[in-house]
Parts: sequence; C-alpha cells; structure tokens
Amino acid sequence: GSLQRQVGEILLAQISDEDNVTFKAVNLINEGPLPPSTDVDKRVQFSQLNLQVSKQSKESCAFKSAAAFARSGIELLASDKWETQYQLTLELYSILAEMEHALVNVDAAEEICREVMAQPKASIGDKFRVYSVLITIVYGKGRTDEALDLTFDVLDALNCKFPRTTAKQIPMVVREALRMKTTRKGM
Repeated sequence: GSLQRQVGEILLAQISDEDNVTFKAVNLINEGPLPPSTDVDKRVQFSQLNLQVSKQSKESCAFKSAAAFARSGIELLASDKWETQYQLTLELYSILAEMEHALVNVDAAEEICREVMAQPKASIGDKFRVYSVLITIVYGKGRTDEALDLTFDVLDALNCKFPRTTAKQIPMVVREALRMKTTRKGM
C-alpha cells in the first residue's frame, strides 16, 4: 500500500516523459492510500497524471485500465471538484463515461453521464461527449423517445431546429414497415 505509493512518487520524480515508466509510477501511486495530510496541489497533480495515463490506455484500447485510471483521478479530487477543478473533472468524467460504455457497464456509464449533465456550469460543448454516450445507451435500452428527446435537446442547444413531432413518428413508421414486411413474408 503505502510503500508502493512512495516508490511510485520516487519513480515519478526521476523520469522524463517515458510513457511506460509514467504508467508504472501512476499505478504504484494509486495502489497506496494517500495520507490525509496530502496537500491539494499534490492530489491535483496525481489526478492529472491519472488522466494522462487514462488517455494513453484508451488509445491502446485498454478500456478497463483507462476506466480505472479515470476513476482514481476522480477519487483524488476534493468533494468540490466541479467548482475548483472543473476542466480536469469534466475530462475525467467524460473519459470514464466513454470507457464504462465501451466495457458495456451501461448503468454506470449512464450515471456518470447524468452527473456531468447536472452541472450548471457545463455548456453544450462540455456535455457533448457524454450526451453522445447517453443517447447511445438510452436508445440501446429501448427508450427511443428519451433518446430522441436528448437528441433534440442537443440540437436545440446548438440552435438547430428540427420538427419534434415528425421525428418522433419515425420509430413508429419503421416498426410498422417491419411488421408489414414480416406479415407479407408469412403469406
């Protein structure tokens, strides 16, 4: 625990920008609990390193590792993270939502998306990544109307006008067309 964290900190202090060593150092740091006396700046630094390694893991298609690093980065931040470390928190939550979705942990991904969307400070641009994940999840769960409503919310926020009533009829028309096609094959 604590020894691994200390070794990780020493490794981190000795390295340049070698990705593999950074990955190992962050892994070691995450294994040991941080003392309660760890200052905020150090916690933010470790959180930023977790984000960096999470992104690298994502690029390598190591989604489980990417999610774990993003989660560790979030856990390192103070409870007022959305107010004090907004951009870092947003990035960690966004990548975590994407990775949980990629790992088919759809309930966890949906919860993370809703946490971001609940932030009053978040613009539509800030929410775009999680909206994309959430719409896919909701649609995949068969909640077509909710997926359409979310899509319209995004379009409205972008000042793109599209008639809601027409679009809401599309799934019904497709279902009816499929039913008719299936009925004809059975004749």
